[in-house]
Formats: sequence, C-alpha cells, structure tokens
Amino acid sequence: MAPRPTPANNAYLFADGFNGPAGSPPDPSKWNFVTGQQNDIHPGTVGTYTAQERNCYVDGHSHLVLRAQSDHSSARLNTQGKFQHQYGSWQAKIKYSGAPGCWPAWWCVGNIYPADGEIDIFEAYGNGRWSPDTTVWAPNMEDKQTVHVPAMSDGEWHIWQMDWVQNAGFKFYQDGNEYLSVAPSSLPDWCYDSGDQLYMIINIALGGSGGGSFTGTKWPVELLVDYIHVW
Repeated sequence: MAPRPTPANNAYLFADGFNGPAGSPPDPSKWNFVTGQQNDIHPGTVGTYTAQERNCYVDGHSHLVLRAQSDHSSARLNTQGKFQHQYGSWQAKIKYSGAPGCWPAWWCVGNIYPADGEIDIFEAYGNGRWSPDTTVWAPNMEDKQTVHVPAMSDGEWHIWQMDWVQNAGFKFYQDGNEYLSVAPSSLPDWCYDSGDQLYMIINIALGGSGGGSFTGTKWPVELLVDYIHVW
C-alpha cells in the first residue's frame, strides 16, 4: 500500500523547511531546546545537550544540522507544547552516515511517559551491535513491534514517513516503500487510540546502550534534516 499523498496546496498541520539564515537556530515558534546532562534523560549516556550553534543550527541551505562534538556535546529538540497531534502522516527527509558512540533518533512521545507510548520512526545506533530500526512500543516499554532498517545510516538522503490511522495502527515507509505495519492487536495495552496527542523529538544521544564506545569516531558527527511535515 502506498503512503498517503501530501495534502493539496501544502496544507500541512506542521511544516518546517529550515529556511533560516546560516548559523541561525531552528524556529523557536516550533522547537524547544532540551539542555543539560544527557544521563538525566537517557540513563547511561554521556555528555551534554546544549542550545549552542556549534551543536544545532540551520545551515543556510534549508537544512537543520544536529552536530555532536568531541567534547561529547550535542543537541536535542522537541515540539512539546508547540505541536502535538494524533493520527495523520508524519514525514521527514534525513541524512545520516553513522558513527561509533552516536545514537540519533526522530521519535514521538506524549506528555505522560511511557503511558502514552513511544514511536521511534528513525533510530540509529553506534554500538556496533544493533541495526538501525523503527519501533512502536507498548506502554510497558517491554513489548514492541520493530524492524531493522540499515539504510538509515548509509549517508544518503531518505524520506521517512509514518501513517497513523485511527483504530488501524501504523504503517511506515522509506522513500515511498512500506517496510513495517503495526496493528492495534499486535501489542498489549494499546494506547494509541486513547486520545493522547504526541510530540516530536529529534536528537543525538551519546554513549549508553545504543551509542556504545567512541573508538574510531571521526568528529564532528552530523544528522541533517531537509524538512519535517505533518498532515
């Protein structure tokens, strides 16, 4: 099944093409910076999330750049309180090459975590053991539906899309090709039709179970985003 087509006249619920001048921060009307020690958010990770330009900026060519540095600083953004939604199509064009120690993701959660669930649309690991994947979690954070998607770290631009349909679950696509379907019956305690809206997060975590060690890392490590749309 093909993904849902984009809306007529670009009538998006959320759209960011990251069109600011070079070196500017992402649009503050759409994005929050989350700052502080990463271990406070991701147990076992290292380093610091900052709002500094060296870790997150718009490059002047319509790209958002998240950049992890050798001092183990990086960035985390979310749309909490600025854009939260239930159902629809969620799409991003992302480029990432993969690196030891780095753990980037584009994902969605609700205000009450983990009761509202977690959807990892794009998640790549630098630990050398796990393939990049897409995962829909049950609220117990044990049961899940997941699939490995190595193309997430191939250094090429790809379009990732999630279609979320009421009482029908999720379908995921890479460059228009479906690779994962998750029905409500596939997980216990299905929470995704409860009325709770989800917000987006995009970040590069460092170290921890997903990032692993930094042996061989060539700094800086960048995640590039061309656009994010929801409709």
